[in-house]
Amino acid sequence: MDDAALTVYAGLYSAAATWLALRTSTFCPPGVVALDRVLPWIAASIFAYSILGPAVTLAEHYKQDGGGGGGNLLSQKLVRASRVLSPSRTSQSVPTSLSETELFRTNGLIFIGVLGCVFVPACLAFAVEGQGWWERVCALHPKQNLLESTDALFALFATEASMVSTRCAISGVAPYRKIVPVFAAVCLVLALVPCGCSLWWLGGGDDISFFSFYTE
Repeated sequence: MDDAALTVYAGLYSAAATWLALRTSTFCPPGVVALDRVLPWIAASIFAYSILGPAVTLAEHYKQDGGGGGGNLLSQKLVRASRVLSPSRTSQSVPTSLSETELFRTNGLIFIGVLGCVFVPACLAFAVEGQGWWERVCALHPKQNLLESTDALFALFATEASMVSTRCAISGVAPYRKIVPVFAAVCLVLALVPCGCSLWWLGGGDDISFFSFYTE
């Protein structure tokens, strides 16, 4: 729950969402396509971390409360690594357990992490099958690229909204117990409403696919 760690991860998630929005668009440059053996694996790891990060944090918190584990936890190592980019905080100690407020925030991030993982299958498909798979998908479903790139773009907007919410809480605009539910609702709206509108606008039939395009 360290602010430096959250800031670094938000930047990484924004980069991964930007890559996916570009990779699935009709304007994807050949240079990006050529990196399909590398970038999709990196992006999949970043998206998966959206739920793995808070899950590990919670697990180690409860392990510490139960008297188990030591002081060299994975979550602590991640915080120290993040603070390298924030020199003013490198000398500060890293807590071994969460406060009530941090516990509340972590549970909120678990919920948001479920949404954050929805792009993992597409990343893995690009990593394993590459451009050949995507060309088949676009041939079978002509509007799939619009749907996928739009969804990734709004995931980027949701990430930026999360950082605005965090900054508001840090600045004292409202306590985390009010900010976190509002942020969760905003992310839900930014993630689901544009997707629903895209589905309505793009229509049904074979123009788009919900799940089958992963294996086509």
